Amino acid sequence: ILDGYKEKNEIVDWPNPVIWQFIMSILFGNHLTHYVLFTDTKRDKEAEITYLTQQIVKGLSPDKNQLRCSGALGALRIADVAK
Repeated sequence: ILDGYKEKNEIVDWPNPVIWQFIMSILFGNHLTHYVLFTDTKRDKEAEITYLTQQIVKGLSPDKNQLRCSGALGALRIADVAK
């Protein structure tokens, strides 16, 4: 599934386990925040779904200034390489 999106340049060209780790970190972080840390806080579930979706979409959207590279370094930004 992810490879097809990467080939179409619809998501970042990261290794699949890193993409799944990113998604799960956001979802588990939200779950931990609301069901363990702040159990008394009232929630706007519609707004939370919007925020979570935006985090995942923006986080996985390809950046025009991103170089594709493999290995431990992952993706580098052109601005970072120029420094």
